[in-house]
Amino acid sequence: MKKNRQPNGKQGYALIISLIFVGLIAMGSILLFRSSSQEAFVETKRANHIRATMIAEAGAHQAMVLLKADPSQVDEPVPDVSINGGTCSSVITDPEGATVNSAGGAGANNVVRKLLTSTGSYGGEEVDAALIFTQSDDSGSSGTDPHVLELFDGALFCGGNALMDGATYIDLAGATAHVNGQITMTGSAQFRNGTLVSTCTGIYLSGYPEIFASVATPTTPSIPWGSPSTFIHGTIAVGSVPEEMIEIDLEPYRVYALAGDIPGHNYQNVTWNYQYTDPYISADEIPGGTLKIVGNSYKKVVPVGGVLWVEGNVEFTGDSPVYACVIATGSISFKGATIHLQQGGLPALMTINGTLEVGAGCTVYGLVYSHNGDIVISGDATVEGAFICPRGNFTNHGSGKIKYDNSRPYGPNGEIVMLPTGGSGGSSGGPASVSAWVK
Repeated sequence: MKKNRQPNGKQGYALIISLIFVGLIAMGSILLFRSSSQEAFVETKRANHIRATMIAEAGAHQAMVLLKADPSQVDEPVPDVSINGGTCSSVITDPEGATVNSAGGAGANNVVRKLLTSTGSYGGEEVDAALIFTQSDDSGSSGTDPHVLELFDGALFCGGNALMDGATYIDLAGATAHVNGQITMTGSAQFRNGTLVSTCTGIYLSGYPEIFASVATPTTPSIPWGSPSTFIHGTIAVGSVPEEMIEIDLEPYRVYALAGDIPGHNYQNVTWNYQYTDPYISADEIPGGTLKIVGNSYKKVVPVGGVLWVEGNVEFTGDSPVYACVIATGSISFKGATIHLQQGGLPALMTINGTLEVGAGCTVYGLVYSHNGDIVISGDATVEGAFICPRGNFTNHGSGKIKYDNSRPYGPNGEIVMLPTGGSGGSSGGPASVSAWVK
């Protein structure tokens, strides 16, 4: 006959301790899950707030570009826009204490202060960005408003001097070229198939260069021998040529790239087949200040969204294909056999404060733009697009081959990014110009 065995005291205590331990683990897991969920919620909210802020700022910039292009829109409702997965609505009002100032004297213009408030929305977050801008009502002016020019649609605009030497050429393909400074052409350099080549300073020719286009210049072209018609195959208009200024608003590209940022990388050393997908590379991600892409056909530049913004310099060598609009706050050196392939209507290469150089063996499709620096094309580089350097010099030497292709720039969301400016002296701005950011 079997006897019933009663659990001893030690077994009972062990069971109770086990249950308590399991309960503590369960409670800890619940608290950890709640904490993780809360952190994820806070992080998502923070990320959405940042994107809403960038959308609001981008919307304000876009509204200002529209006002520069058409000042009459200041009295019309600002249309809502979709930007990078969010929306932005803007309103223009008279700020508290707004005043109308007169410069006084004959022909003076009244200046009106306006408040532009843009509200960016993303993922349930809303953020306001506001700025005060001034607008001249031109009540004392006469004739055509000198501030607003048509959006640039030519092959070359250069605010400084332009030099073409060697066997290089620019095929204008029926378009125009304008240089505020002097045009110097040596060797057998050519402007081909153009409608107009204009300069505000003068033309100097040496060797046997040729211009197959009409020419506008303030002085008779300086030629090495013979008559001007030997080198210029078109009409020559000698007289005052007003300076111009054309710029691109780069802020929409920065906002667009920053919204897709993949932080925390170190791009100093990457593998031979690395794919650059991060659209925004900050200064702390490139020790030394220069992103060096030493490439091959496997190392591709394919950032999310098609825009690569780099806080620093960029050097391309090798034969990496570049599927992006590349923008550097410093300089861009495009060398080796690197190939750039245009992405939609986006520009190809743009710098803010440095030189933009396209070297021998490289091929670029699209607009090449340097905001404050020079553009240098060397060797047998091939470019199909257009060039804008509003404050720098343009140089095309060696045997560089350039053919104009309609490259009017558009922003990452198809918005207008050209800032139409100009008039006597080439000063930037327009009837509507930012006075101060409010928040």
